[in-house]
This record gives sequence, C-alpha cells and structure tokens, in this order.
Amino acid sequence: MITFLGCITPPAEKRTDFKDMELNPNTTLKIYFPEFDYCNPETGKNEIVQGDGIVLVFPDGTTMVIDSFMSTASEKFVNFIKSLGIYKIDYLFATHYHSDHIGSMPALIANFEIGQFISNGTPFGDKASTNLIQALEKYNINQAVIMEGDVLSIGKQPLTATMKIFWPTLSEKDKYDVIYNPGKTAALKNLTSLVSKLQYGDFSILFPGDVYKKGEKEIAKKYGNQLKSTVMKASHHGEWYTANHPLFVRTIKPEVAVIQDTRYITHVIDNLYKSNKGKILYRLTQGYTLIETDGKNYTISEQSF
Repeated sequence: MITFLGCITPPAEKRTDFKDMELNPNTTLKIYFPEFDYCNPETGKNEIVQGDGIVLVFPDGTTMVIDSFMSTASEKFVNFIKSLGIYKIDYLFATHYHSDHIGSMPALIANFEIGQFISNGTPFGDKASTNLIQALEKYNINQAVIMEGDVLSIGKQPLTATMKIFWPTLSEKDKYDVIYNPGKTAALKNLTSLVSKLQYGDFSILFPGDVYKKGEKEIAKKYGNQLKSTVMKASHHGEWYTANHPLFVRTIKPEVAVIQDTRYITHVIDNLYKSNKGKILYRLTQGYTLIETDGKNYTISEQSF
C-alpha cells in the first residue's frame, strides 16, 4: 500500500441563492472573481492563494484583468483565463505593486497578448516589482500611468463602459519614499492603490485595491455620491482594522461586496455591510464568483472548478 500525504481537492459545489434574472446576452458584461488554492509545503494542506485577481469580459469581446494574486497562482490563473476563451488581454491593470496583486503578471504577459499595461507608475523596488518590470520590457508592452481624475473608455459604442479614477494623487516625494524608503512607508504602499469605479449603463462596480482607511475617508469626503456603486470589491481583502472605513462603505452603499483572499474575514465586516443593506460574498474553496450584467439587471453565480 502506498499512502500519499498532501492536499486533497474538495468536491465541487454550486451556490444557487441568487435569483436568476433575464439578461440581454448581446450586451452582457461578465466579471469573474476567481479563487485558487495551493498545497502549502509547510503544512501539507490546501490554502487559498493570497491576493486579488479579477477578469472582465466586455460585450464586444474586450478583456481586462485587474491584479493577479501571488505568483503561486500563476499556472492556475493562466489556465482559468484560457478556459474562458481569452488569448488577448486588452488591459492588464495593476491597482498597486504588492506581490499579492502583481505576482502572476509575468506569467500572464508570457502567455497572452497584452494590449496595454495600466498602473499608478510607482513600483516598490522589490522582487515582485522587478520581475514585472522585466517582463514588461522583455515583451515590449505598452504602458500607461493613471492617477486621480483620469477616465478610461472601454469597449465600442454603444456598449462603452467608463472607468473613473478617484485615487491616488502622489507627489514626487511620495513616489520616492515608496520606492526608496520602504521601511518608513509600509502603510503608504497600500495607499498608492488605484481606486476606480466602472460604470456600465445603470450598473457600477468599485475597485478600491488595498487602500487604507485614511484614503477611504478622504475619498468619501471629496467625492460623496459619485462613489455609490451597485457592487464593490471590499478594500484590502475585507480587513476591518486597516480598511473598510464605515464612512466609505456608507457612501458607496453597495448591494454586494466581494472579498478575495479570505485571511481577514470576521463578523465585524459582515455586520458593517449588512448594516448598510449590503451582502458579503467570499469563497473558502477554489472556484469563482461570476457577476453578469446587461447594464440594467445583474445576476450572481458561484462555481467550483
């Protein structure tokens, strides 16, 4: 008899607690929030890979990937995107340069045609940033730096979506400190996160990256109702003591908040969103949450791989 020690993949599951609605298939935007697990060599157990990674497929076939988890997700993330029939990523979008948001980007760049790489232009000078920069240079990827006030137009008329950037505005000193004084600016790194809102018809979704409470509070006071969104990706993986300021959540007032990377989930966050009439979604096993919208209605489904 041979005994294999290590990780066992749990059986597939499907959530059906969201009522289906009729969507126009010709105008449907699809937003995938996958989660991947890996076998931790130290424990021999399956664990969810750290970080965020979101795939958007627009009605005209335009594709966007926002962040890319740790590098431990590289192979699975590449295979997942290919399973969607995607071989070109029109927009590869990094909210900020932490390894749990850009770790798998070199693998994406090596495996897909990339139309444009979008970021805040402030790498951290660490291994993950260096690997990404080298991949961008090796494959001669077109790069764009965006900041507060920029607006991106995505897709073709009449199915165009807009993405407005609310944060950050970084001074040259901020940028210098982030890159060259890492020991003094740990919090500032997450505060460099691009905070953006995608508007498609009547549907909207907010992507705040890992922005901390200090930034959330400033954004909420400055932009108010402009932040209100149908759905949001919860800030900093749903961590309540560094992010998800009550004013920020109350201002956005999402009907649904999605958490990727479940290390920090507590009843505090659940109650915070419930008190604002929102619902928290997260996965404890690998699979994906899919939000589909035709700009009027939206549906949510969850699948395991």
